[in-house]
Amino acid sequence: MTRPRSIRFAPVEGARRNPVAGQSAADLKLQIEAERDGRPFVVHRSAAGELQLDALDAERVTLGRDPANDIAIDDEQVSRVHAELELIGGAWIVSDQGLSTNGTYVNGERIAGRTRLADRDLIEVGSTGVEFRLPTPSGAPGPTVAADSTETALALRTPSGGC
Repeated sequence: MTRPRSIRFAPVEGARRNPVAGQSAADLKLQIEAERDGRPFVVHRSAAGELQLDALDAERVTLGRDPANDIAIDDEQVSRVHAELELIGGAWIVSDQGLSTNGTYVNGERIAGRTRLADRDLIEVGSTGVEFRLPTPSGAPGPTVAADSTETALALRTPSGGC
């Protein structure tokens, strides 16, 4: 697992819940570089407001508060091992099979068991949002845009949202 590429900026209100809200040009540049790499990755922010990009280099990745997780989330509302991301049959899924105390949400809906992920799905663990990114298969980057709210981010990921 590649360790996250990070850059620190002043915290943006709501950025923990929606890591792409109020992004800076430097944030966008890091995401575009990750998209060009062609590998799936997740975007989240540290407690200090640092943008975190974690490449999904393994077929199974754990998320949680414990630093031993593949993706460590510094959030007291996140369980030590909160959820798992897995590549199954060519599709990425998120699962919370009783691992967490507070549950796992995808696009605002609490999941039970496994849920298939699509590009730009927002996974919520505790008070932290983790955006799943799946660059286009051709290797060409999809459009990276700044969203000013969770509602805007969700609208952008749907075909009727324009992107």
